[in-house]
Amino acid sequence: PSLREGMKLVRLHAGSEGFDEGMLLGWHGASDEAISNIVEKGFNLCCAGTGAGSMFGRGVYLAENSSKADLYAGPYSHTAHKGKMSVILAAAYCGNMYEAKTRGNWMEPPAPTAAQTQETGIRRFDSVLGQSRAEGGVVDHREYIVFDKAQAVPIAVVTYRHGAACKCSRCCSGA
Repeated sequence: PSLREGMKLVRLHAGSEGFDEGMLLGWHGASDEAISNIVEKGFNLCCAGTGAGSMFGRGVYLAENSSKADLYAGPYSHTAHKGKMSVILAAAYCGNMYEAKTRGNWMEPPAPTAAQTQETGIRRFDSVLGQSRAEGGVVDHREYIVFDKAQAVPIAVVTYRHGAACKCSRCCSGA
């Protein structure tokens, strides 16, 4: 969907007290060209992982922290860049999340074990939650991965640039 259509969908899902259960906001960083394509056509799973890898498989990756999305924004990910960059704020239906503490090469969320189904009643997972190292996982900051482009809708583009005196990890990378 277009950005305008995406915003309408988010409003449909948002109640008077906020988002429906299972709806989350997350940040997505990419090149300017990819950002334009996402805004125009929505997320494209055929492009998943082509710009920055796919630790948890080929899906739409949304970060809990905008600083994580910043690492993937601009012309070259993970390198110092003082020019204009953009990240997308997206709404995603994550539903029942599989909590991943290790890498996985998934094309869809893994199936729950019999024990998980018995304990929680969950018969299928809708997304993957990449757990942070602080939670015993393999990423610095949590990220949400959905495997159906209909589950993630871009709702805003934030354009910015790092200041000359910026001391973030990206600007101090030495590149």
